[in-house]
Amino acid sequence: MCSELISEWNELTFGQAQKWINMSLKYWLLFGESKIPKIEINSKFFHIPIDSIIQERFFNKNLPAWSKIKTYEEYFWYQQDFRKRNIGKIPILEEFREFNKI
Repeated sequence: MCSELISEWNELTFGQAQKWINMSLKYWLLFGESKIPKIEINSKFFHIPIDSIIQERFFNKNLPAWSKIKTYEEYFWYQQDFRKRNIGKIPILEEFREFNKI
């Protein structure tokens, strides 16, 4: 999906395209089952947004800003690392909890 977005808007970085997708899914999840059937079941597959708040709270490293990520491998490292730290939990829901603490 990211590649399709970038092919339409070639000025987007991979991180920007992924941000667009991840934030759309996160907002759709907020609408819930009554508006989007099966959204909650599928939420376990959603990737977490990697904004500066989440970077600071979960990764504690000097990593590139989300919008500056250029490759899928670099982006996916965040997703894998987050899932390893939160085994048995739904990543996007854990991100919601942490984000809402602010």
